[in-house]
Amino acid sequence: MARNVHSEALHGFERDRDVPAHGAEHRNMRYGILHGAFFHAMIVGFNGYILELGTPEIRPMLFALEGTLLFPLYFMPFLGGWIADTCGYTALVLLGIALVSTALIVATTLCEPRRGDPACGPCADA
Repeated sequence: MARNVHSEALHGFERDRDVPAHGAEHRNMRYGILHGAFFHAMIVGFNGYILELGTPEIRPMLFALEGTLLFPLYFMPFLGGWIADTCGYTALVLLGIALVSTALIVATTLCEPRRGDPACGPCADA
């Protein structure tokens, strides 16, 4: 019996494998690379800010405090799923927009240690 290539795809997935058809795996790989680059650039930025903010004596404490304060973020996917189930996706998107807007406003108020801002703490004297 002749094999029909077009009948192999069923609802966007190949029949024999659970791999998305039509090159979707390449799109997912690009998004994964971009997400990885963004995530690691964010980590470098956070760690660089902590290195500039504290003296060598208190830097270990600042890194430990960062890890402690970021710990609740590991549970955010569960909270997002619960909000989506109880309130719907519209509420989840609006909450995300509000949180990102708040984060941008707070990020613009951070002090710059290299300018000698007295609000930056112990490194302002250097």
